[in-house]
Amino acid sequence: MQLLVFPSQGRTIRFKVVDEFGTPFEVTNCSICLHWITSGEKGEVIFSAGYNGCHVLRQDGRNHLRVQVEELLSTGAIAAIHDVNMICPKPTEHDLTPQQQPGRVRPVPHIYPPPSSIGAHLTQEQCSVVTGKIPCADTPGRAACFQAGCCYDETDRTTPCYYGNTVTVQCLMDGHFILVVSRDMSDHPIILDSIRLAYAQAGCDPIRMTEAFVIFRFPLMQCGTTVQVIHDKLIYENQLISGIDIQTGPDGSITRDSTFM
Repeated sequence: MQLLVFPSQGRTIRFKVVDEFGTPFEVTNCSICLHWITSGEKGEVIFSAGYNGCHVLRQDGRNHLRVQVEELLSTGAIAAIHDVNMICPKPTEHDLTPQQQPGRVRPVPHIYPPPSSIGAHLTQEQCSVVTGKIPCADTPGRAACFQAGCCYDETDRTTPCYYGNTVTVQCLMDGHFILVVSRDMSDHPIILDSIRLAYAQAGCDPIRMTEAFVIFRFPLMQCGTTVQVIHDKLIYENQLISGIDIQTGPDGSITRDSTFM
């Protein structure tokens, strides 16, 4: 999908996409969201969005994307705002019937518990955390622990529910993510102090780090989070990146870590 805008003299254009809650987000060139901004030969500004890009809704066999076009003065002040509904393929004249416009609904923080079977798939090796166990679920019991995606050991009276040797993501009722990464999640130990959230702004550093785990806690729509709507599901996505540690010896170099997502 493409939107072409010819700016007035002395003005620049800024695009914002509007999510399903009515919240606008400024558009940047992003290969993850499939959003791009380019310039044409005649001075037009072109916003392109992929069908599977962020905030693109599939309805009635068509792709819909709500866009705000802002005209900016040289001072940066907003001179005008235009709301555009991008639809592809374009509806025919027969299809053009009045529709209710979506309201501006704000998201309410909510917890989305995974199926009761989640956590049960963790292998014995993933749950073999010898030292430095970190408590997982606040609610006691095996079922709550598995719903949180963690390991449960009824013989451990101190920390029966704990994070396993994997990556655990939890969505909290206060509108935050908890992201826990184990040093032993891959074949080779990960260098925890090199792990970071991609495309994250300041304030997205880990809240806790131990010898075996690193823990992040951040709001749903910050720290590089992108959102996609696929059918009836709202999917939040972050990229997690670690550094590469190369040990150099007389016989060559050995890579102990690798970038992962």
